[in-house]
Amino acid sequence: MEPSQERVLVTGATGYIASHIIYALLANDYLVRGTVRSLKNPKNDHIYTILPEKKQNIELVEAEILKTENWDAIVAGCQYVMHVASPFPPKPPKNEDELIKPAVKGTRDVLMAAIRNNVKKVVVTSSVAAVLGGHMVKNSFNEDDWAIPETCPPYEKSKYYAEKEVWKIFEENKDKIQITCINPGIVLGPTFSKYISTSGDVVSRALKDDIPGIARLEFSYVDVRDVALAHLNALKREETNGKRYILSAECVWFEEIMEILRKEFTPQGYTIVSRKVGYCPMKFISFFDCQIKLLLPFVGRECKVDNSRSKNELGIEYTPIAKTIIDSGYSFIERGVVPDKRKKGKK
Repeated sequence: MEPSQERVLVTGATGYIASHIIYALLANDYLVRGTVRSLKNPKNDHIYTILPEKKQNIELVEAEILKTENWDAIVAGCQYVMHVASPFPPKPPKNEDELIKPAVKGTRDVLMAAIRNNVKKVVVTSSVAAVLGGHMVKNSFNEDDWAIPETCPPYEKSKYYAEKEVWKIFEENKDKIQITCINPGIVLGPTFSKYISTSGDVVSRALKDDIPGIARLEFSYVDVRDVALAHLNALKREETNGKRYILSAECVWFEEIMEILRKEFTPQGYTIVSRKVGYCPMKFISFFDCQIKLLLPFVGRECKVDNSRSKNELGIEYTPIAKTIIDSGYSFIERGVVPDKRKKGKK
């Protein structure tokens, strides 16, 4: 069967990463079936403008990870599945099962339907959180490493258990299905929609001057366009079967991100925070802010992530992080996520 005839199911089609995956698939002449929670939701509209000349190759269907039971009907007729959908809340839930149960159940339901419907391959979007989450001392990681669920916050724990479910299913069915997991760091880059991901908050809040101070934090970052390419290449390459791939352009200090934004956007009327915040003020704030509390163990810790497997086997040549951050900023301005201060004074 020619690629132009092959259909790929993309779960969570309206999401930040999924939208870029859909662009990559359409550009490579695949047919796309995308799941959305409701066909009436206006948040779906941008899907058809991702690549307008290929919009006839997009089919949207209603499905919700936790509630949908008939995944067979959704998967039927697809040669591949990109399982991208997973809950990613703006703040920690009161009950961690609100994240863990849908992540694990949704993963199992989609993968088992793929097996029953003779899908060639499933590419699962996991996270670097499933690699390094919960580690309080270790700071250098590769694909052989796994998170420590006992010390993980809810989101990291959900990614850990969901990916463990992937590999459990694979071991039980490796003669029936090919599976690859993609484990991105914090994902930044341009957006097709004004509804940006939680990970984009670092750039949008900085441009809105909504960050009170710069903490000494370092995390792994990757461009969303590189993440989409990794999914596409994993789908195409049989040698990626049974493997997981960390995606990380580089590990960057929060201060460096603010400096990149400051250099690019301050001349255009934006105020980017420069005040640094030490551990003690963060400790105090953590008593009232659960998100800050989650960051405390990472203050001052270096992060090293080995991305060599993704380079060598997926062929990823990473976008420089400065370009990723700047492209994020301009995209958020153009989509109306951030006020366009560049227009002031223009007549």
